[in-house]
Amino acid sequence: MKFRPYDQAQTTFVNLNYRKILGEDSDVVLINDIIESSDLSSIETKYVEVGNLAFDPKAMMKIFVYGYYKEYFGGRPLHRWNSSQHRAPF
Repeated sequence: MKFRPYDQAQTTFVNLNYRKILGEDSDVVLINDIIESSDLSSIETKYVEVGNLAFDPKAMMKIFVYGYYKEYFGGRPLHRWNSSQHRAPF
């Protein structure tokens, strides 16, 4: 296993349907659908199974694309935004 478990449909901790809460026309749902349908196997093959488990590339890509969409062009501004009252809905 290369990546930490990532399952948007899990109901163990919280049983929420983000599509129902945000609506089908939300920019979050659009970004999620685009990245879920994309093939990231070329990125996934670069990861090695040494050390700690990495975050899933699709989850990270969703956060970066949503951050750029909201005009946060860098890791630190995106981290500050995500750590404040806002949370990336992914």
